[in-house]
Amino acid sequence: MPRACALGRLRPPSYGAWRAPVLISMKRRHLLQGTGASALSVLVSACGGGGAGGGSPQAPAATPDHVAGPAPGPSPGPGPGPRLPWVTAYYAGYFWQVGELQQPQYVDMTAMTHYVFARCAPGGGSLGGAGGDLVYGAGTAAEADNPFGPGFIALGDPGNRSVETFLLDRARAAGTKALLMVGGMGDGAGWELSTNAANRARFVGNLLDYLDAHGYDGVDIDWEDNLDTTACRDQLRLLLQDLRAASPLRARWASSPLIITFPGYALNMNTDAVEPWKVEIASLVDQYNLMSYGMAYDAPGWATTFFCAIGGETVNTPMDLETSIAAYVAAGVPADKLGIGIGFYGIAYPPPLDGPRQLIPPGVFVESNDLDWCYRNMVARGYLSAGTEVWDSQAQMHYRSYPGGFTPAGGGYTAGMTSYEDPASIAAKGAWVRSRGLGGAIVWLVNYGTTDGVDNPLMDAVKAAFR
Repeated sequence: MPRACALGRLRPPSYGAWRAPVLISMKRRHLLQGTGASALSVLVSACGGGGAGGGSPQAPAATPDHVAGPAPGPSPGPGPGPRLPWVTAYYAGYFWQVGELQQPQYVDMTAMTHYVFARCAPGGGSLGGAGGDLVYGAGTAAEADNPFGPGFIALGDPGNRSVETFLLDRARAAGTKALLMVGGMGDGAGWELSTNAANRARFVGNLLDYLDAHGYDGVDIDWEDNLDTTACRDQLRLLLQDLRAASPLRARWASSPLIITFPGYALNMNTDAVEPWKVEIASLVDQYNLMSYGMAYDAPGWATTFFCAIGGETVNTPMDLETSIAAYVAAGVPADKLGIGIGFYGIAYPPPLDGPRQLIPPGVFVESNDLDWCYRNMVARGYLSAGTEVWDSQAQMHYRSYPGGFTPAGGGYTAGMTSYEDPASIAAKGAWVRSRGLGGAIVWLVNYGTTDGVDNPLMDAVKAAFR
């Protein structure tokens, strides 16, 4: 959902508590290292993406399979049937007061099937607390008497609603299921502590109490790190089983089961496999969604690539949706249990790199911080109006080339190439999801897809492609 990680989503816990970039780089390296051969102008300042790493000397770009100009219409292929795919979209409560990002009163709940409020965390994780606690992490979104909130009427009015409650009410009115995101990058230690044998029952009770009191339909279990050991994987499995067993004992979920979603990772085809424990976790949740955004890295042997390519995986660009989804299905995860990721941000490479499939030289890093490179910022800083826009028919995405480099008028990062989601690539992903009979897609973050805090062209594109 998200993060400055190539396969993760950076979750700042609240204002003034931004995650350290070193954590992001470590996670990216752990997931992606193998190969075969300024943010907003007000209120928020972001850390940078990228990291250390070398590479082979730059080689000429491979012959690109692309055409210039506007994107061609996607080829949908054989349809899986009339079922509409899910759209599970995250809204970061900790960003609601950032005026340049999507304001809560303008979120189109009809564009999604599942709305996810970010976030809370397990005790002992990034937000502190004791093992078994559920710790709130959306800042002032819990304040009913905040005079700047869209649910505020007057000081002391009993009808005042917090931003969290306001959004929940809007989701219910639209017939959209509401979920709470719990966890995120950096919360692995909290998950490990709060779901051990001594604390798990208390944590499950606290979580269900919160969901019940606020009227949530489900929960997004966002356990992203510290899953390298059998013990932690067992704790995740037991947590999901306990939630399944305990939730029907409450009236809210007696006849309408608790919805549980889980975000997993797309695969580096040079190094990764779908291990049996992942198949088991997928069997215990309603949605197993891949955080398949920012599929780029700068380790030795990597070439420049796309933000989230549908096809085109090679030994030097070892990630795309086709191969990752095929691997999960071959391992035993039903296609209709899987979702892909749509990130409302992009990636950038510096000169001399100015197009895809160019080997990355030593000391050159890819930029992928989700806040820094959110759609709003890319538009405002001129990245999406400068250079030459090219549609790549393998990746089914646009990229922009800036020969010699482009630097925004007000200063900032000099880009030689950018790749990003836009309405054309979202349309292609919607058609592809349907053609493969997949479950749907997640969106990280709704907040990022606006250009003025009101309109949201990327959510409009998601609605057109998936609903």
